Formats: sequence, structure tokens, C-alpha cells
Amino acid sequence: MTAALARRAGVVAALAACAGLAAGCGGGDTPSAAQVDRAADEIPLTTTINGTVPPGRVALVTTSTELLSFDRDGQQVRVYRDVRPAGTRAPIHVHGAGGWTCVLEGRAVLYLDGSKPIPTETGGCVNMPPLTPMSNYNPGPGPAVLIDSFVTPPGADIWRIIEKGYTQLGNEFAHGAHTTQTNP
Repeated sequence: MTAALARRAGVVAALAACAGLAAGCGGGDTPSAAQVDRAADEIPLTTTINGTVPPGRVALVTTSTELLSFDRDGQQVRVYRDVRPAGTRAPIHVHGAGGWTCVLEGRAVLYLDGSKPIPTETGGCVNMPPLTPMSNYNPGPGPAVLIDSFVTPPGADIWRIIEKGYTQLGNEFAHGAHTTQTNP
């Protein structure tokens, strides 16, 4: 096992122990923002998930609104309401500490490395495992309204774009720096 894979496995194991903000989460075994971000940075750029380019046009969500942001047990909790237009998908990315996405309106399909596509209808939720390449696609016919929630070490990036040709889109949720963002 390479040193990068060993660090990635260690971060994922520590994050799994903290899932759901369990008692004691935030102690000495919790990875720091630097450890989570470094593990995400070490994932190579790609254009595929499971050997296939996910469907849809790559685009950021049209609107992203931060609903909640607070610290608990040494972790930062952040919740966003996002709107993804029909026929678009997120660039391939990873979440350093994982998260959840729930569909309030419309439909979404999560393309996740190592899994079959995961369709989600209105009212459904899906786990986004840490450090796992993924892309969320809206097959339409209308916009998908999503609630995305994340629990990270304070200061950690929520996501890293790893799709070749799209890293310039930047960090849509960089350190939770925005409250409402409307993209073209």
C-alpha cells in the first residue's frame, strides 16, 4: 500500500468512527482539516467513474444557499439547499469527510466510484462516502432541489473537483464561505 493510500484509509477510518457526531468525536483521533484536505488532494484527476463518463452537462448548481453552519463536538456542521438544472451534473469530485444529499424536489442519480448508479426520487437521501469519486446528475424533467449536509473538521474543504478540465470551477463550498450563491 502506498503512503497516500495508507493516509487515505486512516482518514476514512477516523471519520467513520465520528459518523453522526458520536460522543467523543473531536478528540485526538479525529483527523484535522489539513489531514482531510491532504487526503483529498492526493486523489488523482479523472474523467470517469467506474470507467464511464457520467451523463449530463457539467455545471455547478444554479443556486446554493447555506442553511446552517455551526460547531459541535469539535466538528463543523454545514447544510446547504442547492438547485441543479435538468440535464446537468456536478463535475467529478470527492468530499474529504463525506456527507448526505437529500432530494426535496425532482430526481437525482449519484454516480459513485465502486457502485452502480444510485437513483434518488423526491424524499430520498443518499450517503456520499468520504474520499470517493462521485458526480450527482439530474435526469430531469425539471430542476432538482437538494439538501446537502456535511460534518467536517473546522476549516476543511467540503469538496474537491477531480475531473480533468473542470478543476478551474473552484471550490463551490470553500470553507463554507458563502451564504447564497447564484451561478450562471
